[in-house]
Amino acid sequence: YTYYVKKADTSSTADVTSDAFTVLISGSDSRGSINETSRSDVDMLVTVNPKTHVVLMTSIPRDYYVETTCEASMGCGNGEKDKLTHTGLHGIDTTEMTIEKFMDMDINYHVKVGFSTLSNLVDELGGITVNNPQSFSTGNYSFQQGTIELNGEQALAFARERYSFTEGDKERGRNQMRVLTGILNKVMSPSILKNYQGIMSTLADSFQTNMDTDDISALVKEQLSSQASWKIYTTSLDGTTGTAYCYELGDNASVVFPDDNSISEAKTNIQAVEHGEDPPYASQS
Repeated sequence: YTYYVKKADTSSTADVTSDAFTVLISGSDSRGSINETSRSDVDMLVTVNPKTHVVLMTSIPRDYYVETTCEASMGCGNGEKDKLTHTGLHGIDTTEMTIEKFMDMDINYHVKVGFSTLSNLVDELGGITVNNPQSFSTGNYSFQQGTIELNGEQALAFARERYSFTEGDKERGRNQMRVLTGILNKVMSPSILKNYQGIMSTLADSFQTNMDTDDISALVKEQLSSQASWKIYTTSLDGTTGTAYCYELGDNASVVFPDDNSISEAKTNIQAVEHGEDPPYASQS
């Protein structure tokens, strides 16, 4: 199927140098152009408090069984139950609005990335350092337990693997947050920040965002000025695997039924970071 999606303005601006804000990172499962609409293979909320220098990553299972939410122009089955990943077929705005609905929260900005975005970014940074809690192999790569160095293709393979783990997709979500932590730690160095415009230019065709370039520039300048160290926390939403009817498929499929307590704890974490407190139900990286 081919969907033509009319973009909606879902951004909710904030003073990114003084106000806490949340960004949705949505990873497309397409290897084509970033402009293609396809399933959202990665769904992660990143909440940032620029005053306390705290970052909270919240990973959401792609198969979360939720009520799709969108505007009529987006062409989705508004109000129908489906996997979260299928909302990406109608654009990242649909994914964002759906998460806002079941999380009962506002998302300020979003970033859409693809396969090439991650590998290109990691290579542009000269590689990243990741703390790997368990050894595993996937394709041509073997990752040892402990602190490891990854180039772009290795980082992509590390972030995509799920069959090697008992908890499957949930552990993959954790590894995706470990990769993002490695990227953030590398990006915070002054030598990298001073060249952020060059990096953004190189990656221009491999990601989309509704965050204004002035906001991005303001964040970089603030970090260069303060040289602050950041605390990074991670957490994942939980659920129970089952089978249910999915609107986009028109058939039953494997899904993850959301755990309400998990969602409540995630909201508490986000609100804590927004209020300048440490998130009580998250782990520090």
